[in-house]
Amino acid sequence: MAMKREDFKCIYDNLNDKDDIPSLKFQFQQYSYSTFISIYSQKRMKEYRNLCHRKLPNLRVHYQSYLKGKSLINISSEIGVSSTIVGRQLLAYILDTDIKALYSPNTNTNTNTNTNNTKSGGGGTGNNNNKNDNNNNNNNNNNNNNNNNNNNNNNNNNNNNNNNNNNNKNDNSKNDYSIVAGNVVPPSPVEESPLSKLLADKKDKDAIVKKLFKHPEWIENERLRLNIQQTIYNDDNCSPLINYIRSSTGSEYELLLQEKLFKLNIPYQNEDQLRKSGYPKTPDIKLDIPFSYKGYIVNWIESKASFCDDHNYKNTKDQIIGYKNRYGPGLAIFWFGYIEDLNNLQDHGVVLLETFPDTKDIEVLHDFTPLYNNIKK
Repeated sequence: MAMKREDFKCIYDNLNDKDDIPSLKFQFQQYSYSTFISIYSQKRMKEYRNLCHRKLPNLRVHYQSYLKGKSLINISSEIGVSSTIVGRQLLAYILDTDIKALYSPNTNTNTNTNTNNTKSGGGGTGNNNNKNDNNNNNNNNNNNNNNNNNNNNNNNNNNNNNNNNNNNKNDNSKNDYSIVAGNVVPPSPVEESPLSKLLADKKDKDAIVKKLFKHPEWIENERLRLNIQQTIYNDDNCSPLINYIRSSTGSEYELLLQEKLFKLNIPYQNEDQLRKSGYPKTPDIKLDIPFSYKGYIVNWIESKASFCDDHNYKNTKDQIIGYKNRYGPGLAIFWFGYIEDLNNLQDHGVVLLETFPDTKDIEVLHDFTPLYNNIKK
């Protein structure tokens, strides 16, 4: 049943924790348990959205605490802020101030190798000068100066090969080049890591943070990666994992709606089928044969696995009115209920419900059946 406005206000004001649900459910027994869960979840989500737009104070202090060994979960618990908010904002801070912290501390920058190459080159120059100062001795030991130059070139080539061997950490560099069907094939280039590719491709900091939260395995620093994963799985209301659960819940109720229509033998097209047919904006269900519900013609049905409060109503009103303008009048089912006075769109051709209509209230418009059969043929 639809929820009265005064009941919603009382529930919303007193529902500050999941532990408050049993007592409120006892007080308002006419509403389902899932309705209370939905109201609580949407309240938490609203608070989360408000906090997302506020920069946490003392981010530098929190980052120093993390560097000293404190986990992001402990930091979020101490300051009383959602763990995903702490994780996102500290990731953004790292991108601004300490981007190397995203990589493994054992990453080799080849600085020492370059230094050794420079020293080796300097040593070679000194030997050449000494050889020039002792031409008489060199003439006694070598056949001619040309041979000396050739030997020096060979030595330089060998040094370059040795340096390449050190950089590649491969004692068998002569095997880097393969022979395939008589052709010499050069070695394939080292594949760029997903993290480096992300940082090179994207310049927007928020987009990088969003991508790293979706793929925390791309973070090469093991400790930071584990901490970010903990913030994701620890947040019971606003993490990507919870978003997947919400999406799965929505899909389940869409399948329930399709099952109801199938049992009533009412032909329809789902959202995927409509998109493949080229429809730009699609409800979850478009009926091939409309039916009548308590005097209202229904051409489409939108499924919402949520409670319709004022915020939800504001976000979905334009959407469902748009469906009415494209496809005619229809239904919007909020499976976890809605505030009674928000069911005010009948004049616009939209009726709100909290469950699929009873079969006794449905009358299939059989006048459309011959037309439908001709279209199918």
